[in-house]
Amino acid sequence: MWHRGSGELAAYSVLQLTPSKPWLGDPDDTLVAAGHRGHRLGMLVKIRNLRRLLAQFPAVERVVTFNAAESGHMLAINVALGSRPAGFDGEWQRTLDAAARAS
Repeated sequence: MWHRGSGELAAYSVLQLTPSKPWLGDPDDTLVAAGHRGHRLGMLVKIRNLRRLLAQFPAVERVVTFNAAESGHMLAINVALGSRPAGFDGEWQRTLDAAARAS
């Protein structure tokens, strides 16, 4: 979604389909640029994607989405659109100190 006044990208949302699973929609990144937050653009781009999905790919029966636990705004959007928590995933990161990097 482009901002009319400036022409800059304000929000986007990606929705992926896999030929081997024509019944499944897989949303990926939804982002609202910092200067455009607070106008419900995240909700708008997700709704637009879901409507387009339904119109163009009627074989899709299920949409599986995910988001970071600390992203309260996107969690609220996903719940408002009918999603419900079904599990969790975790990632770990280790920062090596200088001595470990040298070896």
